[in-house]
Amino acid sequence: MCLLLASCNRDIIPRAVMADIYADMLLADQWLSDHPSERSKADTSLFYDPILDKYGYTFEQYDKTVKHYLEDPERFSKVFRAAADKLRNKQKLYNRKKELADQVKAFNAQFIGYNTKDFEQDTTLWSPPITDSLVLDSLRRQALLRDSLLRAAEIRDSLQRDSLLRDSVRRFNARRDSIINSKRRRITTDNINR
Repeated sequence: MCLLLASCNRDIIPRAVMADIYADMLLADQWLSDHPSERSKADTSLFYDPILDKYGYTFEQYDKTVKHYLEDPERFSKVFRAAADKLRNKQKLYNRKKELADQVKAFNAQFIGYNTKDFEQDTTLWSPPITDSLVLDSLRRQALLRDSLLRAAEIRDSLQRDSLLRDSVRRFNARRDSIINSKRRRITTDNINR
């Protein structure tokens, strides 16, 4: 009994897939009503076969599923509501894409008459002019000269500071030495006098 039920349920298309199938069928119906000359060529039983093939089902499985869902009209109405929601979402997506395409067309319309072939071949736009490279070279040379002058000035300043420091240390040492020497002389003369 379980095997029989399981084999029967394999032929039943799930509700979510059924909603996708109905959405595609409604779009196909709309296309057919927009193209009345094609109505005579369309065989009603074969018209939906490509849609069912797309989802991997046969017309017999579809027919069996419809009979199954007709037993519970509430579940069947949920399938149709889901299909309607899918179509609304597709319509919103289509409208967004159409708005973007219209914006692109409006933007491109501003440039009608502009010849892009000339623009691509215009070498003055793609290579820097000679005067620009000369100006850049002279600016570079001036910057290097300024940097070297600044470095030379810093070296001179540091040398002057060092020499001033050395001179002041030398003077300090000389003064200290002279004070020490004069104290030594006094001490030695005092010792000799005693």
